[in-house]
Amino acid sequence: MDERVSDLFGSGNGLGSGSSAVASNAKSGNGHGAAGKKASKIKKSKARYTRNFKPSNNIPYLPPEAEEGNLEYKLKLVNPTQYRFEHLATQMQWRLQEGRGEAVYQIGVEDNGMLVGLSEEDMRASLNTLHSLAEKVGADITVLREQEVDYDSDDPHKIVEILIRKVPDDQQFLDLRVAVLGNVDSGKSTLLGVLTQGELDNGRGRARLNLFRHLHEIQTGRTSSISFEILGFNSKGEVVNYSESRTAEEICESASKMITFIDLAGHHKYLKTTIFGLTSYCPDFAMLVVSANTGIGK
Repeated sequence: MDERVSDLFGSGNGLGSGSSAVASNAKSGNGHGAAGKKASKIKKSKARYTRNFKPSNNIPYLPPEAEEGNLEYKLKLVNPTQYRFEHLATQMQWRLQEGRGEAVYQIGVEDNGMLVGLSEEDMRASLNTLHSLAEKVGADITVLREQEVDYDSDDPHKIVEILIRKVPDDQQFLDLRVAVLGNVDSGKSTLLGVLTQGELDNGRGRARLNLFRHLHEIQTGRTSSISFEILGFNSKGEVVNYSESRTAEEICESASKMITFIDLAGHHKYLKTTIFGLTSYCPDFAMLVVSANTGIGK
């Protein structure tokens, strides 16, 4: 998501979510089917309006809404007619299709990115409408964060960021693969151990022990092979890991989104193993871990 979105919300008051890492504009197809055709017509009319928009320096704004992707701006959704409701449901299906089962809605924002904000009453009505839309398409919604828009008004206005998640009909859960890279002793295995086990390290490497597969890895504290760890999120964006589940099967049953971490070796002696892991398992993303002590080397 654009930097201005993060700067705007900062340390928002809403619930944190793993999908925030996740609110990307991932695409899964070209928008075939009825939902794609209807939504594409809607977006074309929006594009004509946003193309000539020039934001003022005095008014906070986001980048104009894109035709493609899983990010949708809505000024307000107060008491829509039945025709408008069906139209909005079709639009939500399009955004979910674009995001491979996930969409992010910014409520209180115009299509051109201007942050108008809504009053408490209008925001409550808009969220109720959004709940009904999500229920119609078989999705769950979660409030990620909210922020007041500073205007010279006695009536406070705010904008809200909403995560909408639906598992595709042909899948049991969404699945992403993340390759974890970094220099030797940068803390890759320890970080994954803390994330997947739900417990902090004791300062002596206890968190990484569950990831090691060989005796010499335990003795040296360095990964020499390729290991896999999973981290799940339920439909509300809450973490599902081994702190609440005993087995990987239980995590898969409880989660609607799964992240498979591929832990790769950092020592140059195992460079071939690392390259094999990158090329063989086709990760969707790569996470680079940099040691806070040594920083970025030359």
